[in-house]
Amino acid sequence: AATAYLYVKNMDTTATDYIYVYTGSNIWLKLGGGEFAFLPMVADDTLKAYATTTGTIVEWMVFGTDQ
Repeated sequence: AATAYLYVKNMDTTATDYIYVYTGSNIWLKLGGGEFAFLPMVADDTLKAYATTTGTIVEWMVFGTDQ
């Protein structure tokens, strides 16, 4: 499978308001308010995210090529 790069940021301003990014039943990433990550991933993975508070905005982008 092709490699892609994921950028994800928790736009919340409160450090204890977390977002979780997961695949299947495995939590892949936990970000507090204001934190971001940029990491490689398998382009075939299906990722989902949820926040611990309502109204939290998750900013994200995937860089890579189509297969």
